[in-house]
Amino acid sequence: MNKYCKFVASTLITLILSGLSTSGQAQPKAASSTQVPEVVKALKDKYGTPQPLPAVTYSVSATPVTTLNQLVDLQRISFPEAWVSSTFYEPRSVSIYRRHAGLHLGYDIAMPAGAEVRVGWPGRVVSIAPWYTNQWGVTVLSGNGTEVTYGHIVPSVKVGDVLNTGSVVGVVSLDHVDVKMRDANGNYVPFGETGQSAPSGAFAASALPVNSRESLMVGWLVAQNAVDTLEVELEMRQREQKTADLNRERLENRYATLHRQEVQMDKFLEEGLVARVEVEKVRRDLSGVRTNLLAAKKTQKDVPEQIAKVKEQLSKAQARLKAAKQEAVTAGITWDEVSALVNKEVAGDRKLAKTVQDYKKDQTDHSAERRAQLKKDLKAQQAKLEEYQKLYEAGGLPRKELEAVQQQIDNINFELQTLK
Repeated sequence: MNKYCKFVASTLITLILSGLSTSGQAQPKAASSTQVPEVVKALKDKYGTPQPLPAVTYSVSATPVTTLNQLVDLQRISFPEAWVSSTFYEPRSVSIYRRHAGLHLGYDIAMPAGAEVRVGWPGRVVSIAPWYTNQWGVTVLSGNGTEVTYGHIVPSVKVGDVLNTGSVVGVVSLDHVDVKMRDANGNYVPFGETGQSAPSGAFAASALPVNSRESLMVGWLVAQNAVDTLEVELEMRQREQKTADLNRERLENRYATLHRQEVQMDKFLEEGLVARVEVEKVRRDLSGVRTNLLAAKKTQKDVPEQIAKVKEQLSKAQARLKAAKQEAVTAGITWDEVSALVNKEVAGDRKLAKTVQDYKKDQTDHSAERRAQLKKDLKAQQAKLEEYQKLYEAGGLPRKELEAVQQQIDNINFELQTLK
């Protein structure tokens, strides 16, 4: 691992252990051991991470779905992790949605707010009823008299619209869509239950694949770690770019100055006004600046490409985090539960607990050593800045030399901030 990668890793761990946010905003409160690589690996090995569900493609048609699984598959077009979170006959207490306790006479399909909801049976929209704030129930009447209501959604249709299987009826308002079916006589139909009667075009569904709660927690943990790491790297790469830009301009000015000196010194040497050793010193300085300038040009060219790559990786990582978090939250999981799972695993494994203890100690020791060195460097750069300021005001130093020193001071202060 090169020095840069080691610094990124070190800075990240320090940020997490100190509770600082890479973006300046509050992050989920997590146990410090959630960032120890061995802990994350142990959890992944034990519980795994959520398994992606197969992609589903559907075309709009007049053919109704025949299973609850197929209805869920339709919803997975817009949200691949959609799953049945509540089934028929589940007892419900009094809530904002019902005045009296009773049975849930439908199926809840867990999906995030804004996900498109597709109808499973063709028909005509006959009702759009308000259920609660920003939540409606849209009823579609099929040709055989069956009515299906899609609840807790924001409709994108109007009464009278004709829909086919796969047509979008609206988007999820909160965190799920409630699907209720009634036959031609107005009876609620348990179309996803084995052994229950159902109208033509609907019968019992097989068990749906559901990831364990632990795997959902680990998936969230891993995704959060990836985002944290890339946010720190992006911040540092951007600072590196600013430093490289200033450094190149400083070296170009320095190179031009030395080149002029070289021409003058050659002339003075011919006239016997200077010793050859002084001329050779200018030439060595010029050669060194030329080498550094070539390196600075390469860095200035490479860093934007690296920044673009990190941004792309971060964007993908943030999308994975959003999906992992949504999947976990839909299952009723909080970040505190993720931390609790980590703490439980560490507390129940002596070897892992010792690893965490040693890891934290190493990070603390490294941070102390690094902080002491940075303070020493800061003091030297501040003294240099005072000297350069006087030279600049006297007209004996280009402004870029002054700005380059100030940038070094800014970089040191940034790193010190992360180590508090």
